[in-house]
Amino acid sequence: MAPRLGGETDKFGNRYEGAWTIRHALYVLLGSGTSLCVEPSGPLGDGVEFVYRHDHETEVHQVKRQNRNANSWNVASLRGKGVWESLRSHVEAGRVFHFVSVVPARALDELADRARRSDDLASFQSEWLTDELRGTFDVLASGGIYGSTVTAWRMLRGLRVEWHDERDLVHTNAVLAEQALAGAPGRLAALALGQVLLDNLGTTLDAAALTTRLAP
Repeated sequence: MAPRLGGETDKFGNRYEGAWTIRHALYVLLGSGTSLCVEPSGPLGDGVEFVYRHDHETEVHQVKRQNRNANSWNVASLRGKGVWESLRSHVEAGRVFHFVSVVPARALDELADRARRSDDLASFQSEWLTDELRGTFDVLASGGIYGSTVTAWRMLRGLRVEWHDERDLVHTNAVLAEQALAGAPGRLAALALGQVLLDNLGTTLDAAALTTRLAP
C-alpha cells in the first residue's frame, strides 16, 4: 500500500521518533549502517525505539521528544523516564546507548564525553571531572541510581546524548531519501520507508531487505 499523506505513515514520518528512525534506515540504505530493527523483542528492546548496527558496533536509541515544558534534561528527569535502568542493561550487554531529544542534556553530554576520554575512574575524577559537573556525577553515582562511582563512570562511557531540531530532521530525511531512493520525491520516498518499518516491527532489516520491501 502506498503511503498516504495525513495517514499513519505520514504521522510516523513527521513525528520526532519516527523521523529519527527513518533517518537510520536511510543510513542503512546509503551504506553507513548494516541493519536496523524497530521495536525489537526481548531484552534487546528494553526501553529503546530501535537497534542500529554498523562497523561491528551495536547502538540502541531511546528517543524522547521533550521534557514536558522544560528546556533541558537532567539526571532526575531521565530517571523518571526509566533511562538509567535501560542504559545499564544495554551497556552491560556491550551496546552503545543513544538518548535523543529535541531539548539538550548538556551536563550529561559533557560528562559522557569526558568519561570516554579518561583512562580510568581515578583519572576521570582527578583530571576530567570539573567542579561544575561534579554535582551531576555525584547524583548519578548515588544510591538512588547506580550506587557507586565506578558504575556511574562505566555507564557514562556507554552513553551518547544527542539533540536535533525536529523540522530539520524531517527535511534532511527527504534530502537523503532523494539520494537513496528513486521513483518518488524525497518526502514521499521517506514515507514509503516509514511504511516498510511499520510493516516489519521486530524484524532486522539490512539494505537488501529494505530495498526488496520498498520495491512495490
